[in-house]
Amino acid sequence: MKKLLYTLLAVSIIFSACKKEEECKNCGTWYKINDNLTSAEELVIYQAGLTQLMQMSEDQNPEFCADNLEQMEQVYNNLGSAASTQMQGYTAIQECR
Repeated sequence: MKKLLYTLLAVSIIFSACKKEEECKNCGTWYKINDNLTSAEELVIYQAGLTQLMQMSEDQNPEFCADNLEQMEQVYNNLGSAASTQMQGYTAIQECR
């Protein structure tokens, strides 16, 4: 019985000593294309390659973890509605994902 208790104690100490994985997110500008595009907007967004530019921009959003992530999320929370900008045919959103 003592062996079992010591084993359980050792296992619990090992698991409690393991560092929890930090939550990380990419923060920056993200894009959402409107669902109801006009034909002119479709021409600009799809045929002119704007979707590729949007994706390239999103790929450049840096990753933030721990305290840095909290600071970035606070910055975007402080922006409020200014963190989202409605453009012709799409919306640019600044947030952490």
